Amino acid sequence: MIRAPRRSARWWIALQVALVALGGAVPLWRLTSPVARDYSEGWLAVWSDRAAVNLPGLYAWAQGNPLVANNYPPLFEWLCGALAPLTGDALVTGRILGLVGLGAAAMLAGVLCRRLGGNAVAAAATALFALLYAVWPFDQFFAANNPQWLTEALVLASLLALLPRHKARAPSPAMMGVSLGTFALAMLVKHNVIAFVPATLVWFARRYPSRLLTWLAIGTGIAAFMVAGLTAVFGIAIWQQVLGYPRVFSAANSADAALTVLRFTPLLLLALLATRRRRREPAHALIGAWFACALVLGLVQRTADGVSQNAFFGATLAALILACSEASRSPRWLAWAAVAAPLALYIPDRAQMRWDECHTAAALDREQDALVDALARTRGPVLCEDLALCRRAGKPLLVDTFAYGQRLGAGRADTRLAKMIADRAIAAVVLDLPRTTRLPSPILSAIDAGYVQVASAPSAHAELLLPR
Repeated sequence: MIRAPRRSARWWIALQVALVALGGAVPLWRLTSPVARDYSEGWLAVWSDRAAVNLPGLYAWAQGNPLVANNYPPLFEWLCGALAPLTGDALVTGRILGLVGLGAAAMLAGVLCRRLGGNAVAAAATALFALLYAVWPFDQFFAANNPQWLTEALVLASLLALLPRHKARAPSPAMMGVSLGTFALAMLVKHNVIAFVPATLVWFARRYPSRLLTWLAIGTGIAAFMVAGLTAVFGIAIWQQVLGYPRVFSAANSADAALTVLRFTPLLLLALLATRRRRREPAHALIGAWFACALVLGLVQRTADGVSQNAFFGATLAALILACSEASRSPRWLAWAAVAAPLALYIPDRAQMRWDECHTAAALDREQDALVDALARTRGPVLCEDLALCRRAGKPLLVDTFAYGQRLGAGRADTRLAKMIADRAIAAVVLDLPRTTRLPSPILSAIDAGYVQVASAPSAHAELLLPR
């Protein structure tokens, strides 16, 4: 087999490392900042605080309050809350866990590339490309308080357990148990990685039909044990919250999903080519099945509000594993260019965003501190669209604006918040600037009618309103 020159490989890897460092510098610099990077960061920190204080009651409280909701499995929230004393803040703990998950996912992607026949350079490139996609196209989730990368790492570990070093050997029952047990942990962290289920079922049915019943039996047993355990700890409320969460679906979300796939086309086509060429090899067949299922399910998930880049993490990791293993078989620079091409569409815009973030960080911190001080002095309940602001001010969660907006948008009528606004029962309101669509227009109009802006924080993208 023809090998790429070693010097070229070293330069290629050095360039990848430099781009990872460039893209990750600002989020790492802000790692310990109490300022939430997005809505999800503050939301998870609030629920992590509650998990640390009363884990069994985590879902029961939300089930009895239509103004809030918790649709995440408990493991990540519990870990963030339990480890918060070590870092001083559950928000920071979540960011560190997210980085650990990303690092593990990148490493496992490289190992899987080797298991598919890629050489050492291709394995290193796979890991570095996983990091590159994380810090550039998927930058919202890099060094963020979010469980998605940790979940993906566990899924990759589940897949690796099914691929013994001896390619002709079928997975043993013991390794099936390890794989399914690891996947159960992934589902306890974040439950949107179900592509693993149809992918492995198809793979066993086509490659090892004699092991399919064993796979189903072990999986059913682990699932039954997990359901029974979660119900015993949290009651039926966990299923009502996690599985009964209302969502609004839109054509705009579908269009955004299609645009993402269009931008990733070179990488996806190379992954499809690799799957087709090596379809007779069990390892390629498994990763190829996961790639196909993850891509289809990611497109479906992205049509819902609140789902963004993370819908495509699984498909992207699978595509990188397949594409890099294929590119390593001969020095096809066109193949490596196809893997790198989507990055070129994101790096200029994202680099400008990081540059702007550096220049506005000081003003952002000042304005957020001023808002927190004002909220801390306010007597009475406070509504914060950025939940991290109310959390820093010591104000309890009053309204989960995204979940409540989804509830109303899905047709579940509720007038409690409208009545609180009309009665001026909320002492202060902090909304994002520019205005978002988390809360429906009638609610925002009611706020404008009953409350007046007393402070604007342009760098913090927020405004403070008090009763008229």
